[in-house]
Amino acid sequence: RVAPNSERKTLAAFLCPDHTTGPKLEKFKGKASEFADCIRVGRISREDAEHGMRTSIWKTLDYPLAVTSFDKDTWDDIIRPILLQGLPKTGVNRHFPRAMVFGPRCLQGLGYKHPYYLQIIIQIGILMKHWGRPTITGGLLQVEWEALVQCAGLAGSPSDWDWDVAHDYIPK
Repeated sequence: RVAPNSERKTLAAFLCPDHTTGPKLEKFKGKASEFADCIRVGRISREDAEHGMRTSIWKTLDYPLAVTSFDKDTWDDIIRPILLQGLPKTGVNRHFPRAMVFGPRCLQGLGYKHPYYLQIIIQIGILMKHWGRPTITGGLLQVEWEALVQCAGLAGSPSDWDWDVAHDYIPK
């Protein structure tokens, strides 16, 4: 039996039944600062530093994005130490404009994908693939949707709600 506010590691993501993000957030920040410390003290080439950022820490952050729900400011806090220590190791100024860091390479950006936007894209993809289908994920999505309606205590479908008003009724 699991308490509602205790987390369990499931497929590299720490999940709580009550949907709190505290434990997940601390794990992500811990991984980011650990990587930043390692890359700060390591003596590696620019190519190895960039390869490490793209294939190591960025993939570590990407993997559980389907089950995270952090806002952009929270993601910026998580990735800040990675960028502050990692960008100089790749030969890029740590204060390089973030629009360029996350811009596509075809437009002279560095081609990193911001976890916040990637999180939304992945979640929309999961909704499109599983909504209304007889899969385990489809069933879980339906249960969450019904819990949202019940929790908010508002009539009708959530797709018809005025979200400027409804967001006050939904627990964070």
